[in-house]
Amino acid sequence: MADACRLFPWKDDQKALAKQLWSLMQTPHSDDSARTDTLLRLIKSFVFVTVRGDVFSSGLLHFLAVLSIDEEMGRLREANDFSYMLAGVVYCTRIFAVEAILPSAERDCQGEDDDRRFLETRERYLADGGYSPMSKMLSLLAYGKLIARNHGNQGTVLWDSGNKTVSLHGRKIPVARFKGLGFRV
Repeated sequence: MADACRLFPWKDDQKALAKQLWSLMQTPHSDDSARTDTLLRLIKSFVFVTVRGDVFSSGLLHFLAVLSIDEEMGRLREANDFSYMLAGVVYCTRIFAVEAILPSAERDCQGEDDDRRFLETRERYLADGGYSPMSKMLSLLAYGKLIARNHGNQGTVLWDSGNKTVSLHGRKIPVARFKGLGFRV
């Protein structure tokens, strides 16, 4: 994982913004508006970019590539074990991106021009089919969904045919242990 940090593709002022945000987060009683402003500027620098050719030139996609590594197994995670993580990153990225485009503190005074700017930005950076990190993430998520659908997920709790054992995530537990559990509680 040390290589992942060393090889991270910082662009423009991303590293300086990350250090500034870290410093603000470590400073007790620092101004919340300064934290929010720095966070949104950092998010914009990762989300509102185009990616052509080398997708790992994007810090966000580089992060996802590292997140997909299963350190214990020494290989990439399978789609079923990674898609939920990717879905969480997509969700959070969308929330942060909307806040960056249409700040909630200014919602009362936003008008049609702001709506138009939001729609244009969403189309360019937050939708599938473009050259943005979000487009790549949505494609990966769709691929993961296809794999999961074809995977035939087995249940996490299964009874054997004689009802003598329960299999929980593949680990067999004798039913007699459940009966004894009630007496111990």
